[in-house]
Formats: sequence, C-alpha cells, structure tokens
Amino acid sequence: MKGHIRDIEQAIVKSRRTTIIEAEKRQDLRRLPCREIPKYGDKKLTYVSNYLYAYSKIVSKRFPRIWYVETGAGPGVCKVRGSDRTTLGTPLLAMTNEPQFTDVRLIECKRKLAHALRERVRGYFPKVDADETVRTGDCNQLVSGILSGIPKYDPVLLFIDSEGLEVKWQSVIVPASQRGHIDMLINFPYDDAIHRNIAKIVPGSEFERKVKEFMPNSDWEKCIQEKYSNEHVCNDALREGFIEVYEAGLRELGMKYVLTSPPIRNKRNTAVYSFIFASKYEVAAKVMRDIFDKPDSAIQLTIEEPPDH
Repeated sequence: MKGHIRDIEQAIVKSRRTTIIEAEKRQDLRRLPCREIPKYGDKKLTYVSNYLYAYSKIVSKRFPRIWYVETGAGPGVCKVRGSDRTTLGTPLLAMTNEPQFTDVRLIECKRKLAHALRERVRGYFPKVDADETVRTGDCNQLVSGILSGIPKYDPVLLFIDSEGLEVKWQSVIVPASQRGHIDMLINFPYDDAIHRNIAKIVPGSEFERKVKEFMPNSDWEKCIQEKYSNEHVCNDALREGFIEVYEAGLRELGMKYVLTSPPIRNKRNTAVYSFIFASKYEVAAKVMRDIFDKPDSAIQLTIEEPPDH
C-alpha cells in the first residue's frame, strides 16, 4: 500500500513539473529570465527535492499546516549550462511537491528575478497569492518578520540558498533557531564565497566584516591562523575548519542534530559548496543522512529527463 501511494504521489509530481517545463519551452510566460546553473547543480536540486518529499511526507501526518521558506529563491526555473536542459528551481520544486506545503514564502533580493518568480507563481499556481508568496528584498530584513508571522507550533522547512556571504548569522540563523519546530538546509558556499577571497580577510576590511556577519563567532579566525599562510593554502582543511565552526554554532543555538553533506565538486574536482542540515529532531537527521549518503537516488523527478537517442 505504501509503495502504491508513493507511486501515485510521484505521478502527480511528475505531471505538475512536466507541465511547467513544457510551458517554459513554449515560452508561455513572456520570456521570463532563467538562472543558468552548472551541471553539478543537479546534485543540489536532487538533495532538496528528496528532502522536500521526505519532510512533507512525515510532517503532514501530524500537522495541518506545513511551511516552506527560502532565501535567495531566484527566478524559479534554471537552464543547465552547456545543454538545452530545463530544470525547475527549488521554489517550484517546493510548490509542486506532494504532499504539498500548505504555505510557501520565497525571498529574492534581485528585483528582476523576484518579478520573474512572482509571474511564474501567478501563471502556474493561479490559486496562490503570488504577491504574498514572493517577497522582494534583503533576507536579513525579511526572514525574522516572516517567521514571526507563522503560528508558533507550525513546522517550517527553511532553505537558505546562498550565493555568497549575504546571509547574516544574527539576522537569519538566530531567529530561525528560536522556533520550536524548524529544519534548516543551508547551502554553505565555501569556495566561491570564502576561499577565492581568502587574501582579502585583513583587519578592518569590508570582506572581513562580511565573514564576521556570516559566521557564528570568531573561531574561524583560528582556522586561518592554523591552516593558511601566504605561501600555502590547504583548501580542504580550511573548508572543513569553517564548516566545523558553523556546525558548532548551530548546536549552541539548540539545533541538536547537525550534519554536512560531502562537498559538491565541479569538473575540476574543486569542492564548490556543501549543504549543512540542522534540526531539533533525530528522525529528521536520519532522513537527511540517508539522502546525503545516496545523493543520486532521486525520490521524485527533479529535472527534465534527456531525450532518448
């Protein structure tokens, strides 16, 4: 019976997502912009898609309302670089998920991308209030207000999709951790956000300020002192040190179960980013650990399947 129900849910999801992808091919929504992603971006979408399903499947049995909140939401649709493949971005993966999230809030700071996402929500989900769902602005200013407007006991899945160091610890992570029932999935963009700019971390610099606001405390400075010199950068050791500091900060906030995915690597085998997952519930950590261990075992359709040749 369980397998039969899941087959039905997958069929519903596939139909929803295929409908949107086909509409995008026909450019029904006036050539709205897409986000270009590298091929390794597929793994990120698979991680998110799998946990969306697992989370909503478990939580919807106990709660009448379940929330999905995302920062850095983008335009909602992606193109895979170097191919003609179209994918749904994480916001539309969440909105087409089954079991469905009853409430969704999507934050995007770039007006053009927020407009595109809002128009897609309006076009593909006519029963949803697109203006309420999609918020334009700085997530550091918006997240706390959004979370405070969610009923106290409603569960929330918060996906923090960072391109750089824009998400501030005190503005986003701290208020999120204060909710009783919240899971956080955090894109930790170490290579692009930190490693490439490591030489810019000098006392009093703008970049140092950004790192301080992004990280939970100053323990990251010890990582640099121990792992980095002007002659040599141990990338993996430094990345692991930064992640350990971030994980420890989450635990100090009461997020009892914290784990990190293996690094997602580009074609040059550079560790570009990892996902950090934080929850107050052991069952959530067990589910996420299984997803991290089997990242290519997709539970639900994530991207357009390549044509048969």
